[in-house]
Parts: sequence; structure tokens; C-alpha cells
Amino acid sequence: MRPVVFDFLTNSCNIIKKIVTIMTQYFITLLKYHSTRMEKAKWR
Repeated sequence: MRPVVFDFLTNSCNIIKKIVTIMTQYFITLLKYHSTRMEKAKWR
């Protein structure tokens, strides 16, 4: 019983890490996109 729970926790942690990584990359991309748009708007 215990090894199964441990495996489940490990898998959950790995999935959470992947989700956090993807979300972070997505957020950084959005920030870069918006900052470049703001700079272009300033030039006008």
C-alpha cells in the first residue's frame, strides 16, 4: 500500500512541476508580447 501511495505522490509532483513550468513559460511569453506592444504604442 505504501509504495503505491509514494509512487502516486511522486507522479503528482512531477505533473505539478510540468504544469508550473508550462505556465511560467506562457506567462513570460505574454509579458514579453505585451511589453513589446507597449513599446510600439509609445513610439506612435
